[in-house]
Amino acid sequence: MKHVPLFYKQKPIFGIDIGHSTVKVVQVAQHKKQPQTIGYGYAEFDPDAIEDGVIVDPDAVKKSLRPLLENVVIGELTTDRVVASIPMVYIYSRIVELEGVEEADLSEAIELEAQQYVPLDSEEIYLDYMVLERTEEAKTRIFMVAAPKTIVDSYMALFTDLSLEVYGMEPSLLSIIRAINYTNEGETPKIAIDFGSQSSDLAIYDQSLRLTSTASAGGDHITECIMETLQVDREEAQRIKTRYGISKSEWQEQLAPALTPILTTLANEVQKMLRYHHERNDTEADIEQVVIVGGGANLPGLDNFISRLTGIPVSTSDPWENLNVKPLQPPHRLETTLYTTAVGLALRELER
Repeated sequence: MKHVPLFYKQKPIFGIDIGHSTVKVVQVAQHKKQPQTIGYGYAEFDPDAIEDGVIVDPDAVKKSLRPLLENVVIGELTTDRVVASIPMVYIYSRIVELEGVEEADLSEAIELEAQQYVPLDSEEIYLDYMVLERTEEAKTRIFMVAAPKTIVDSYMALFTDLSLEVYGMEPSLLSIIRAINYTNEGETPKIAIDFGSQSSDLAIYDQSLRLTSTASAGGDHITECIMETLQVDREEAQRIKTRYGISKSEWQEQLAPALTPILTTLANEVQKMLRYHHERNDTEADIEQVVIVGGGANLPGLDNFISRLTGIPVSTSDPWENLNVKPLQPPHRLETTLYTTAVGLALRELER
């Protein structure tokens, strides 16, 4: 008898996070007690393959990504449907508050907002929005995102070449907050810092986004500073950064003055966000924690440095904490935060 499906079964998804020079994939599935990790992994590619967010050399990315999808991943990927992230540094985002706007008129109102804040013509962007909150005073808080078509189209072309079906794309900060919220209990506002290679994305959030920002301080800046200060090659600078960072070491006397301006840029952005949030919410010391994620989150001494300048406890978030990885081999402790965005993307499976 020929099998005729009588019930629709939704295809599972996996998350894919394409960074400056690495790509990370994660798939999870709903389980009785806690989500089960199906597969994960990462690969590196030539950073010249991406310029200003656009994949200009897709062959270089595919050369690393195809083996990862097929057989290098820990565990397995059981689907060809993906949800991907776009780095915040390459898109235009803004949290806007609209008053007295009906649901049917939101799209038009957002388009008008985009004309004021996005320095590109409407034909050059993909525009979307997300309702964060509706208040009793008929106010609607919206997270507006405008992504250059050149970036999105380059991602879509890559996925098409790899025979991947795109379920959705979202700003990386949304993925990160989803992952942090899944591992951190409590509703008090926090600041999340995604310490990336080229820049750091920041957000104030509780149950939803409150404020976003970007600071021009990243892991590559620290590596280059170590290379210049100590006169070592990139490989040695990476080793010193990973092992010693800005904590006590034989190089601290030389490195501290050189690295302080880079990290102070990040700390100043945190303080600026704290002041803005305090003024808007008319409350005192309501933000009680800073959570650092991303590839540079494990930089030794970074948490103490930020905490000392802001006066707020700083911690790193382990996105795997509430995921069941067994019987798979868990990620190395220095790689856990590297997967935060990909884990957050994969967790969309649970929201469906």
